[in-house]
Amino acid sequence: MSNSIYIGIDPGLAGGIALILDVGNYIVFDMPIVKVGKYNKLVPKKIRDIITGSGTYKLENCFCVIEKSQAMPGQGVCSMHTIGLNYGIIVGILVGLGVDYIEISSRKWQKEFFKPGDTKVKSVGIASNLFSNCEFVTKRGRKIDGRADAMLMAEYGRRVKETKNV
Repeated sequence: MSNSIYIGIDPGLAGGIALILDVGNYIVFDMPIVKVGKYNKLVPKKIRDIITGSGTYKLENCFCVIEKSQAMPGQGVCSMHTIGLNYGIIVGILVGLGVDYIEISSRKWQKEFFKPGDTKVKSVGIASNLFSNCEFVTKRGRKIDGRADAMLMAEYGRRVKETKNV
């Protein structure tokens, strides 16, 4: 499928949004957030602008993979509310823009790239190898796994769409 844009979204506050625009042409963003009081909140307008390239992409050629949000052991009620709200905002943006998307568990897309283990280390390592022009580690050495996960989900979407013609 030529002229397609593949999007990967890790919907967490420390997540990311990645776009594969063409072979060798890709970009990744941290999830746009703003501090409101003591809480971080998503910035929906910036998410929309990233997905649309501020109007430079043809949305009918977009295919997005978004990681399903799910409860994790030890998370509190407020945390789960925030996760669900953020996920709903992002899905609402995708639906509103008419972007074709699939929701996928982290285990499913990760199986495409590596075996279980320290997913943060593996995700950053593999994303760094596949997408060498993107930064997945800060200058101080902190792994930016939200970006790496988003990039790998975009690549997963490209592989699924182009090989299985979903």
